[in-house]
Amino acid sequence: MDTLRNVLGAFLLITLPAGIAYWLVIHPFVGFWRRFKPRVALIVSFLVMIVLGVIMAFQVPRLMGNHDYGTQPVLIGVGIALLGLSIWINRSCRIVLSLRTLAGVPELQGKGILPPTLLRQGIYNRIRHPRYVSIALQVIGMACVINYLATWICVAAGVAGLLLIVFFEERELEARFGERYRAYRREVPRFIPRLTRG
Repeated sequence: MDTLRNVLGAFLLITLPAGIAYWLVIHPFVGFWRRFKPRVALIVSFLVMIVLGVIMAFQVPRLMGNHDYGTQPVLIGVGIALLGLSIWINRSCRIVLSLRTLAGVPELQGKGILPPTLLRQGIYNRIRHPRYVSIALQVIGMACVINYLATWICVAAGVAGLLLIVFFEERELEARFGERYRAYRREVPRFIPRLTRG
């Protein structure tokens, strides 16, 4: 079990900061990136992600070397439940999302060639940011299984990074869709679905 926890811990410490960096290169600077073809921003974001991933890979032994809180069966159960919920939400997103959308191409095109489409079907009719909810549940679930101080700190920073990305993404969506997005924002909760439909 310790080997699995160490492998998952290394994976989380390498990929979570790198993934957050990918989106923080795009969302706050989307106006700048629209001056170029989308592939320019995607390549730069991907390179930043790779560089940060490599830097974090060299830090893993030091970060994982201390503060192991051990295997906790209750936390492992919670973690598995959160991972299962994350997988379900992610599958619900993939039903309505293309790979281009997952990579961020619509943000980079802005009001370009095609009329913008505000996604409101499927799970997006229940919550506005299911992908970020899925990622948060996934990394919290992994941290429950791994249970090292370094992974808990990484997850806390990662969730804060996701909230920052949501802020920038919502600002961009409002600029792109105007009143349609403001109405959507009033009707559909950001992260937690309403139990009853109003």
